[in-house]
Amino acid sequence: PYGAFFASGSLDTNLKVWDVRRKTCIQTYKGHLQGVSSVRFSPDGKWVVSAGQDNIVKIWDLTAGKLLHDYQHDGPVSCLDFHPSELLMVSGSADRSLKVIDLDALAPVASAAGEGGGVLSAAFSHDGRAVLSVTGDYLKVWLHEPSLTCVDTIE
Repeated sequence: PYGAFFASGSLDTNLKVWDVRRKTCIQTYKGHLQGVSSVRFSPDGKWVVSAGQDNIVKIWDLTAGKLLHDYQHDGPVSCLDFHPSELLMVSGSADRSLKVIDLDALAPVASAAGEGGGVLSAAFSHDGRAVLSVTGDYLKVWLHEPSLTCVDTIE
């Protein structure tokens, strides 16, 4: 966060946080059973989140250097994104599902399974009102409150 750090995940199952200025790895998080496919820092810089080919999303506390919470999809997790202004996160998986997590409560608030292939990418819209997902040749627009509801599909 803030340009000083970089996070990377790899097939060796590790998540690493790098200090760009010192050009060194400052923390290695171990816990995934298969490769790490996506990583994101929380907007406030307190957490780093990793998604794995082991179907698990892990939320790591950067200050304490330990696992804070994890949850599971039924397939490899391909993408993560944070809401632009609320403590919410979305994850997408090869199992065709999206999950929205309340990061304050560390609990799921919405989930949905789409048709077609697995979720390749998912992101909150800039205003945070919708979630956009890509599955194969389709872009889907979802409203996430009070539940995940697909409101448009674009081929």
